[in-house]
Amino acid sequence: MSNPIEKIQEIIREKTRFALVTHVNPDGDGIGSQIALHRFLRVLEKESAIINGHPSPVNYLFLDPGHEVQVYESSSHQHLFSQVEAIFILDISIWDRLGRCEPAVKDSQAVKICIDHHISNNKFADINWIDIGASSTGELIYRLITGMGGEIDIGIAEPLYVSIITDTGSFRFSNTSSISHRIAAELIGAGVDPRSIYESIYENSTIGRIKLLGLALSELKVGAGGRIAWMKVTREMMEKTHTKPQECEGFVDYLRLLKNVEVCLFFIELQGGKVKVSLRSRGQVDVNKIAGKFGGGGHQHAAGLFLERSVEQMERDLVTSAEKSLSLIS
Repeated sequence: MSNPIEKIQEIIREKTRFALVTHVNPDGDGIGSQIALHRFLRVLEKESAIINGHPSPVNYLFLDPGHEVQVYESSSHQHLFSQVEAIFILDISIWDRLGRCEPAVKDSQAVKICIDHHISNNKFADINWIDIGASSTGELIYRLITGMGGEIDIGIAEPLYVSIITDTGSFRFSNTSSISHRIAAELIGAGVDPRSIYESIYENSTIGRIKLLGLALSELKVGAGGRIAWMKVTREMMEKTHTKPQECEGFVDYLRLLKNVEVCLFFIELQGGKVKVSLRSRGQVDVNKIAGKFGGGGHQHAAGLFLERSVEQMERDLVTSAEKSLSLIS
């Protein structure tokens, strides 16, 4: 059996105990995919646990009123990973993106199943279902559930809808397809309220988050004749506004509002000397290749990376790399 979808379906039918993980600083696609698959497994009367290295951003907590998503603690979850029979690794292209969960997942004897849509995925798991043509990992989870004859009720439809709209930028990005629109229509037919979902994700900011965005925008920089734009959030900014790194989600998209910008870079200074970088492109520059030079990855138009360097050094290095990429297409 060479078809990864068929292998995954067989494992779901045969095994009983599952764990689901996604990347550090989870986003709407990662969390939505997890919750949808978790609820489907529970319908099948399987044991399932969602475990992440970082807490969910506040704007996605509405998806999890029952606190199904757990934050990894080695004292309790290391044993859980050793007991499950299969681990779903969702929306992740490389091991490092698992963060604190990585050692326990690697050490587990469970079969590891990666479901992802990133072009940078190096097929690190035992079973890999990678479809770079999919708008989101949530789209793949939809196909998995419906392919097994599963019912898409409102509890599964909402997180799948969140996966798709967040990774397509509310159907604005180039990964939007007729398929993603058709799936979204079916999810709405299952009871999803688009207005309510949008408000929960994008119109539910704290005062601190808005102030943090203001500080970041006040230091926005441009280069290469306005074709590169970048900004940063430092630890000092977060302390001043009483905010956390997960509240920065979506900040990079404000840079895309600038006329003529081709490459957007957003830097977040994290604890422990690490820096998270989000990269976006209007299409001419492959930011996945830029991120790959620093150990990151993603898609041609959206990528990310983490490094233990100063935020100032990361600014210099990434801007220089982006300038070189632009010079090749000029």
